[in-house]
Amino acid sequence: MMWGCKLVTSFLLGLAVLLAPAPTPWSASASAQSVSPTVAVRSAEHSGYSRIVFDIRGRYRHQTTIENNRLIMRFDRPVLFNFDRLGRVPLANVGVPVQRVDNGKQIIEFAVPEGATLRQFNSGTSLVIDVLAPGEEARAVAAVTGQPIGGTAPDTATGIAPEPGGNAAASGAEIQPAPGRAANGAASGAQQAIVIPEPDPLATVPDFPGGDGGEGADFTVTYEVIQGLPQLSFDWAYPVAAAAFLRAGYLWVVFDEPARADLSAVTPYLNDRLLSAEQIPNLEATLLRFRIAEAAGLQAMKQGSRWTVSVRNAPMDPNKSIMLARQETNDDGTRIFIPLDRPGSKLRLYDPEVGDEILVVPLIGSGVGIPRSRRFAQFEVLASAQGLVMQSYSDQIVITRFSNGVAIGSVANLALSAPQLSGRIGEVAGNGTVVDARRIIELDKWRLGDLSSFTARKQQLFRALANDERSNINNRRWDLARFYLGHRMASEALAFLNLMIEEDPTLSESPPFLAVRGVSLFRLGRLEGARQDLFESRLDAETDIYLWRAMVAEASGNPQEALQLYERGREILDLYDDLAKADFQLVATRAALDIGRIDFANWELAWLRRQPLTEYQRAEDDYLEGRFLLLMGEIPEAMAYFDGVDERANRRAAALAKFALANSSFERGEISAEDATEEMEQLRYSWRGDLFELTLLETLGNIYLENGEYRHGLETLRDAVTNFPAGERGRAIAGRMSREFRDLFLGADADNLPPISALALYYDFRELTPLGADGDQMIRRLTDRLVSVDLLDRAADLLDHQVRFRLEGAAQALIATRLAKIHLLNNAPDKAMEIIRLTRQSKLPLDIVNQRVLVEARVLTQLNRFEEADVLLADAVGAEVVPLRADIYWGAQDWVKTAAITGSILGTRWNNLAAPLSEQERTYLIRSAIAYSMLGDRQALAVLRARYLDAMQSGRFANAFDIMTSPEQRSSARIRKVARETAAVDSLQSFMVAYRNEFLQGAPTTVSMAN
Repeated sequence: MMWGCKLVTSFLLGLAVLLAPAPTPWSASASAQSVSPTVAVRSAEHSGYSRIVFDIRGRYRHQTTIENNRLIMRFDRPVLFNFDRLGRVPLANVGVPVQRVDNGKQIIEFAVPEGATLRQFNSGTSLVIDVLAPGEEARAVAAVTGQPIGGTAPDTATGIAPEPGGNAAASGAEIQPAPGRAANGAASGAQQAIVIPEPDPLATVPDFPGGDGGEGADFTVTYEVIQGLPQLSFDWAYPVAAAAFLRAGYLWVVFDEPARADLSAVTPYLNDRLLSAEQIPNLEATLLRFRIAEAAGLQAMKQGSRWTVSVRNAPMDPNKSIMLARQETNDDGTRIFIPLDRPGSKLRLYDPEVGDEILVVPLIGSGVGIPRSRRFAQFEVLASAQGLVMQSYSDQIVITRFSNGVAIGSVANLALSAPQLSGRIGEVAGNGTVVDARRIIELDKWRLGDLSSFTARKQQLFRALANDERSNINNRRWDLARFYLGHRMASEALAFLNLMIEEDPTLSESPPFLAVRGVSLFRLGRLEGARQDLFESRLDAETDIYLWRAMVAEASGNPQEALQLYERGREILDLYDDLAKADFQLVATRAALDIGRIDFANWELAWLRRQPLTEYQRAEDDYLEGRFLLLMGEIPEAMAYFDGVDERANRRAAALAKFALANSSFERGEISAEDATEEMEQLRYSWRGDLFELTLLETLGNIYLENGEYRHGLETLRDAVTNFPAGERGRAIAGRMSREFRDLFLGADADNLPPISALALYYDFRELTPLGADGDQMIRRLTDRLVSVDLLDRAADLLDHQVRFRLEGAAQALIATRLAKIHLLNNAPDKAMEIIRLTRQSKLPLDIVNQRVLVEARVLTQLNRFEEADVLLADAVGAEVVPLRADIYWGAQDWVKTAAITGSILGTRWNNLAAPLSEQERTYLIRSAIAYSMLGDRQALAVLRARYLDAMQSGRFANAFDIMTSPEQRSSARIRKVARETAAVDSLQSFMVAYRNEFLQGAPTTVSMAN
């Protein structure tokens, strides 16, 4: 038995023992020595009784009884049962099985109705148990056997022949029924009372009469003619595996569930193309035969639980072809392995037309067959539209069914000719050499000895390379590449592989070459290249390649995929030496812990504890033990394991353990964030280049961010994304960074970050600025904060980039207006005019047009282009227009218009001087005084003085107002001097305050589309 099988079966039995009531302890070591292979159990429901079939292989005794409404089966030793198929069809007379081990015996119990009786018999190597409902059916069976049904059945055995001259049934000796005949070599009446002889395969069986009527049928067969050709459909109530093939003029359709087919919808339509339809009795499966005229091929398809088989004039062309791969066995023999997804039961069928036996393995996948027959010396794999069909020419053939395929071997070595073999390096290299595909990666063999002989072996291989003919140089390179890989010198191995591919590019299609190159790339950490080679479909037939695929998947951060691949390949695990086997188990354990498969990890760790590990592997195992205990809540024990990892033996495992210690302590609140980050920072360079570094950086960055150290957090996460850009985790970290960056500038606490720090973070991580409205809003909010602290140049740079490269249309025009205001605040009217002109557009919403006109007029005023500014305001509206015109007239020294507009602005303010004058009102008063003075209007000055002198006695412009409105005659030069001094102070004041307040208050920047 292979190690992988032991692992699965022992685990299932252990699980069964845990679930069973009041179990007796039974050790794993005992199970490994005494447990039989897993026994599949299936069921069917019939009129009056429920049937359970045990597909038994191996030697054992058993006894079956009904006690207190319980069907009890006792086996003389532990046996593993797989009840997965038992629940497909509800059983009226049989309940859910409960199994346990008691004093070394396997016991199974089923609840049965009161008064139920049983019958049991052997069908081939299968044990059939029928539980009959009370009443007529039970009495009818009793009448057939001549004995009462029920009570206790004596020991029945299966698996070996009875002792010569002994009464096997009466004594409880082990019995092996002859192939195809009943197991009723007993003489005692008790044995005959419960054992019904198995029917001849061609005889009528009441369970599956194959009649035309539909009464009691389990599924219906329907018939159609599609383009003149027959098409048959089989409507099951649940999905079943199927096989469909042509043989000797018959279409065979085989299902791996025993059931009765209703053929009444087919028989009325029998014609010259479909000549006959029948069901062949069988206790293990459903066998249907249809005689077909002139059929060249078939097509099989499954939709839900319905199978459809169509007859075709074209050759067989299944949707997915079955692959056959040669494999070498441990005893230097050869077998053929056929990879299959969830193969059904292995069925031996008698073909009455040909008069021989064939083996059929139905498949659950739709349209999985083999287009052409493949003949070997001792057997032939027949063409099929669905399923695996095989004809044996030798009694020596052995067929083994695995969870991922079927192996065909023999007691002696298979006689396989070279042209029938796949997976040969010689086919590519041209020398006819056949390479072992049983275990396509054989590092132990390729090493050609231990390290003590390394130099001698290497020199020998190089001499062979130097002395061989040019035509054979690639085979010598191949020997060297595998030799180096066997010694874990992947760089050297890859160098020779690259030379080989340069010499012969077609090697890229060779499965062995792809496998060796893929492992070399994996050893070098080049995971993408390793995945490309090792996951090539040409390698799907190689069972051990799934173990290497699991290594790549786990190293790439896909633990779920890694575990699935490992489980597909571990049946072959026992062919590797202990050290290589431990490497695979350690990978599987890491993957199981990553996805929370604690039961699986526990089992693998239990095996690893008993394995001879290197110091490097032992350190890794100690770390994984700590992780397991941590998940189980055993904190002190876990910490002790982490503490004990030997750094000298395994630096990576030691780094992982230290990280786990720090992270676990931080999560439990035993150390502060500062202490945790300090310890993790020391680990950043202890081991680099794989997923540990990514995990460390991600955890460290998250702790920094959660504790407000935004720069450290973002820098650390950026290192993680830079070093590991590919994969889901890298993308997830990049997403976390973008969200954190956005919240720093748009979140509820965005204003808590000082403007200088915000600006520095923005420039350092501006690549994280989100696209679209969020990014634009982020920049505008940061701009407002920069304006608030007079960082006008920085604010202008931010908006300038936004206007030139991020925006267009109305949004661009609006933000350009804000940028022009910042330039004005920064006393750069030329730049303001440039951006206004750069963003001019023909069609804009009216409110944006109005804003741009006001700002442009202000720019023109600052550029002393007063007449243009005045004309531009002709159609402008809003409260800003009049103050802006006042600034234009003042700047143009148009004293008449200045006096008029300031007078209109002040109005009758002199009537209400209880409230102090504002700074803006004082500005307009001094402007009025200057304008009247320049015009020589003494009367207007007198009125102005009379109305506002008291209000202007103190505060800004008090002295200037007194001088300008004094009744004393002032020279024109004095008036102009005061006017210039006043203008120097006042020229930008009227709009600077308003603009700055607009930024401080975060004035809305949304675009109105109103016309």
